[in-house]
Amino acid sequence: TGSGKTTVALNIMENANALNQHTMFFSMDMHKNLVYLKLAQKLTSYSQRDILDFYKYKNTKKIDEIKDLISQKYGKTFFDFSSTLTLDQMRDKIFKVEDETGSPIKLVIVDYAGRVTGPYSDRYANATYNALRSTEIANVTNSAWIYISQISRNVGDGCAPLRTKRAAKESGDWEESATNVITMWRPFMGSPEHDDVMRMFLAKNRMGKELETLLRFQGDKGVVRDMSIDELADYAALREGEEREYLKSKFNKG
Repeated sequence: TGSGKTTVALNIMENANALNQHTMFFSMDMHKNLVYLKLAQKLTSYSQRDILDFYKYKNTKKIDEIKDLISQKYGKTFFDFSSTLTLDQMRDKIFKVEDETGSPIKLVIVDYAGRVTGPYSDRYANATYNALRSTEIANVTNSAWIYISQISRNVGDGCAPLRTKRAAKESGDWEESATNVITMWRPFMGSPEHDDVMRMFLAKNRMGKELETLLRFQGDKGVVRDMSIDELADYAALREGEEREYLKSKFNKG
């Protein structure tokens, strides 16, 4: 929790919009007001307090300004804030949007896998069913699907290194069904003065080898970006050791 999964999802969709690709975001974990607040902070120089005050004091000029910016960057993303849905319901919602707009949905992000319901009363039976059916739904909709998943409690918190594809809280069948499994963590999470980086690990890749990358993370603005060559070199020279020591202090390991 709090490792930045939704932030990454919003960055992916912003880039898809810039590439003129229509996307759909099923936000079953985060309320629409919180997603709006994340986008408003990401796209403006306003603080969370500023934005809340715009609404508290009905500053329509500022509110319209923020809405226009969100429309410019996310106008090709369709948001759905149902608290839980089946895969069939998500499929039908996608078809409805495509019929209404005449534009194909190229990317679907589900936040998160554990909120997808199914025909069984047992959550793990539903997870297995949904994982196995997810490939079929992706093929039927002709879209790329990303399912966000939380990790099991015994794996650690948001700064624990996740160089494994067996970390998801839900059924392991998700990992088996997926074309790719990407794990992510913030190695300095919990240390405000150092918490500006994120690691991503391609733990499963049917199209090639495993990969790991280091990214710049700016939590208050909801920004995740590639590091420059110089930034990567500086990190390797100056902060790799700090990262190892921080993790060692938290988990008593290197």
